[in-house]
Amino acid sequence: MNRPLAQLLMSAVLPLVGLTASAQEPTDSWRQLAAQADRAGRADKLAEAESLYRHALEQAEGAQAPPRDQGLVWNELGLLLLRAGKSEQAVQSFERAISLFQDAVPPEDPNPPIMLANLGLALRWAGRLAEATDRLRESLALREQHHGLESLPVAQILDELASLADQQDDHQRAATLLARSLKIRQAIRGPYHDETINSQLRLADQRRATGAVEEAEALLAESLASAERLFGPDAQTLAVVLRRQADLWKQQGDETAANQAARRIARLEQVSLWHQRLQAVYAARDEEKLTEAEELTEACVNEAAAFGPDNQQEILALSQLGELRRRQGRMNEALEAHLRQFAIAQKVFGADHPEVAATLLQIARIQLATDPVDAGLSALQQALDSNRQSGFPNHALHQQIAHTLSSQYFQASRYKDAVSPWEAYLAAWQALEEPPDATLGVVLNNLGVCYFNLEQTPQALSYFEQAQAVWRQTLPPDDPNLTTVAENLAAARRAVPAPPATDNDSAFASADLRSQDAVAPVPHDVEQTEGTTTYIDFKVLVFQFLTALVLQWQARKRGYSPLLWFLATLLSHVFVTMSILAMLPDRSLAKQRARETQAVDALLANRRGQTAPLPSGAIGQESIGDALTQAT
Repeated sequence: MNRPLAQLLMSAVLPLVGLTASAQEPTDSWRQLAAQADRAGRADKLAEAESLYRHALEQAEGAQAPPRDQGLVWNELGLLLLRAGKSEQAVQSFERAISLFQDAVPPEDPNPPIMLANLGLALRWAGRLAEATDRLRESLALREQHHGLESLPVAQILDELASLADQQDDHQRAATLLARSLKIRQAIRGPYHDETINSQLRLADQRRATGAVEEAEALLAESLASAERLFGPDAQTLAVVLRRQADLWKQQGDETAANQAARRIARLEQVSLWHQRLQAVYAARDEEKLTEAEELTEACVNEAAAFGPDNQQEILALSQLGELRRRQGRMNEALEAHLRQFAIAQKVFGADHPEVAATLLQIARIQLATDPVDAGLSALQQALDSNRQSGFPNHALHQQIAHTLSSQYFQASRYKDAVSPWEAYLAAWQALEEPPDATLGVVLNNLGVCYFNLEQTPQALSYFEQAQAVWRQTLPPDDPNLTTVAENLAAARRAVPAPPATDNDSAFASADLRSQDAVAPVPHDVEQTEGTTTYIDFKVLVFQFLTALVLQWQARKRGYSPLLWFLATLLSHVFVTMSILAMLPDRSLAKQRARETQAVDALLANRRGQTAPLPSGAIGQESIGDALTQAT
């Protein structure tokens, strides 16, 4: 249960401006020093980072910087000192951070419980266990108040309190805390999640160490079943659970069960050797030696047969083989490999699993590139369903599938169909709990375009406003996307129904609404206000002339002759011209299609199978929680 480095250490929830990636550098000299210290720390230049932090804090105090901002830097310095093994100095840094925050922030500020937890862990490292327990209990009380009794932040503190209780020989209390932590994760994450499995393993280790062998055995069986469903029967991560089971059964004198576990561990060791040979495939592929990589992959496919029919290794090798053939333009052969991969994946994982969804995404990409678009769209929708219905969706994969599917519908002006996958993208982003990025802005902006074209202007306005907020945070001020979303906002606001016009008020409006990458939908017309015949005719002429200018600009952006469309608009009915232009293919979409293809390439080409490094806390680690992680 002892951990040399706790999982819980974290930066403040709302970091100091300049310490996170942003479009602009901080301007205050002390903030610049703090940003430099952060970069040095990330590069493991701990002594340099410590010196920079201390200089930043000296300047911040001299400049009478806000206490809250100073407190955030003291917290960062404390984290750095803990990484350097200076636990007593870290204690002082965290205490200073907390004192600065006490009178500077409202009670609901999320940072004090984080700083209290960090202080508790620093005290624990310094051997001051009773004080550490007190600080962690204070953090727990605040987290229960801020996040609720059944929340992941609460579960994190419960794990640390349990570890401290074990260190102080209060084993029953430790078991109670770990059981509560496990219950929270099962409720929030579900059984098929690495956090839940890790929680089961922590409790199993604690129960075994304190003599509750039967309870430990049951927990290990549950965690193994969940890991097999999540990672597959030949995943390297299973060895962590199997070793625990083998040791427990040997302790009980059950040699038969122990030998069965040993045989599975031996098989996984052979699988590990096979994965090492697959590394040569990745090396050749990354060097663009595609023919050599394909030959090596075919050898891996043949060697995978030694593990029995329809095994997990074949899925991975066929995935690589199909991608290599696709990159060489041999689409039919690539599709053949992926269809074979799909059949095996369904047998190994079942119909609903992220691995099956990833295979369907590969199939869809080839079908979309070779023109059976309906088949590709169907495969993408099936991939979304398979990933979601698994009960433990891969959210990053879900984003890729959803974005690809919605982009196809969007380019075909099927705005209603595009909405649902993009909203699924947003749900996956929320589940990942990642900071916003520029792609999120694209999705929000294009959802706004969809809703505008569906004549649901309030929803369009909401999405445009969100896109603008995201892009202001993630893009430089002169980025053209900011201009695009500002124009979209203005157009949508003009389209909002206004109160009935009086006297000579004009109710004419033309919405020149643009999506990301200048994909322009048909502008909306707005109800005209009745008046005298002469006045209406003049307004119609003005409207037709202005619309002709707009369509001239739109035609140029879509790759057509601007003069031709300007004249066509003047000489024909405005809405007929609009409709024709909207129905014609958009010649400017090649770049967008290329970017989408590259994004999916990056996802699929980098799949490494079960030998890839797992996130911190995953059960692929022999010990649980040995690596420092910083929450953002």
